[in-house]
Amino acid sequence: MDQIRIAIADDHDLIRNGIAKLVEEYNCEVIFQATNGQDLIDQLANQSVDVVLMDINMPEKDGIKATQEISDNYPNIKVVALTALEDETNTIRMLRAGARAYLLKSSSSEELNRAIRDVFERGYHFSELVSGRLIQNLNKNHESQETSIALELSEREIEFVQYLCTEMTNKEIADKMHVSPRTSEGWRKSLCDKFGVSTRVGIVLFAFRNNLTS
Repeated sequence: MDQIRIAIADDHDLIRNGIAKLVEEYNCEVIFQATNGQDLIDQLANQSVDVVLMDINMPEKDGIKATQEISDNYPNIKVVALTALEDETNTIRMLRAGARAYLLKSSSSEELNRAIRDVFERGYHFSELVSGRLIQNLNKNHESQETSIALELSEREIEFVQYLCTEMTNKEIADKMHVSPRTSEGWRKSLCDKFGVSTRVGIVLFAFRNNLTS
């Protein structure tokens, strides 16, 4: 089994060092540690890594901006968000920036190991936080089924999906589309049923995979 080259970005020394010791038990090599997003980007210019474990809230350059920069300049590097932030907005921001997995720091060591392996070997890891059912996107038949579903969406549904991919609240989306919050919520539930997901984040991931975001 190939040894996975890891970089860790976190502004808390104790947490960063603890993560480093943990992942080295997974047949991973910690190539370097960074204290913030800018430090990470600077070191990537001279170091080769496979997976970055990325905190979100960091000084100088946060994890979202650093992840976007990695996506733009180092597309072969997989980013795993490893954060204490459980809110939907930051989850969507990190996924839009290019993160391949989103884990809480309270996750078990076994899940962290799985996430690193999954993003390295298959490109993505979907935790319970994001939506376990979305792991099916790796199945080609499922991808074809998703494409068929996407093609059957109305223009109004596509417009609603695109708003869901922003940071707008449900009320703001309803106002923008000139409908009631109740109608907006009905659309969201209907799309969840169509896409086989249970959360707004699940809808967003479906939209990313099927090029519905713009």
